[in-house]
Amino acid sequence: MDSDAGIVSERMEHRPDRRDSRVAAGQGGQAIAEFAIVFPLMLLMVLAIVQISLMFVAKSVVEYSAFAAARAEVVGEDPEQAAAFVCSTIAGPSRGAGAGRFITVPGWGDLPRSAAAFEKTLVDVMDPGDNGSGHVTVEVTHYYELIVPVVSMIFKPISRSVEPGDVPQGIFITLNDAPHMVLKSRYTRPVPWDEELKNAHGHPVIPDLSE
Repeated sequence: MDSDAGIVSERMEHRPDRRDSRVAAGQGGQAIAEFAIVFPLMLLMVLAIVQISLMFVAKSVVEYSAFAAARAEVVGEDPEQAAAFVCSTIAGPSRGAGAGRFITVPGWGDLPRSAAAFEKTLVDVMDPGDNGSGHVTVEVTHYYELIVPVVSMIFKPISRSVEPGDVPQGIFITLNDAPHMVLKSRYTRPVPWDEELKNAHGHPVIPDLSE
């Protein structure tokens, strides 16, 4: 008898309590509810960090495009094409129907997104360097497209709609029904040779001064 009672008592000790099961189920449901609330906020935060990081990268690209445009102006090349070449990496997928100018790279073909880069990149040669100042000043304005999902749509309500070639008003604009951020950079580069030698024939960057 005593042995049977011990076995029954041991089984009852190892049998899970129904109240513990209900508590565990309740905690699991609470964790799922908390995850459903927190996950969208964390995802939005991560996407925002990605978009802000891309903005800083785009700013660096536009700064380099201003350098390239100034250098092209110094050597007598097209500064608009030089700036568009650099900005083609950040031009974004949207493009208007009227944009048809491409940059052709020998041995490769048309540069991807170069047409969009021409449409979204404005070059203002503020000092062409032929007035005796001894330097060239170029300002590049690029409409950087915000491409990160969800986060980009947050800026659309505060963006002003513009057409290609318009002077933007404000930091955020809507171009081709897509939100963009206006990025500007100005660069001043000295002219490394005298004006009478500017049209000398030779290397496209360093004139042949022997002629």
